[in-house]
Amino acid sequence: MELGCGVGVMVTASHNPKDDNGYKVYWENGAQIIPPHDEGIAFCITKNLEPWKELDLSRVGEKVDAALVEDPLNELKNRYLKMSAENYCFHK
Repeated sequence: MELGCGVGVMVTASHNPKDDNGYKVYWENGAQIIPPHDEGIAFCITKNLEPWKELDLSRVGEKVDAALVEDPLNELKNRYLKMSAENYCFHK
């Protein structure tokens, strides 16, 4: 919600067996998805198990799409730490 995103995806990795690796999907409210959205995502995954034979890569790297590939990690981390200090840190 902080950036006005519609969804979020977090790829997970585990030190456990590879079958425990996966992803988490978050809805526009910042919470993990619930039915029926989970079923729609699972449906799309099963329909796309094979790599696409043809991809249009002609626009990759264009400045028009740059905002979609920027890494906001540092900005979000700083906002989170500031918000946490202002709201949850009582020993300053």
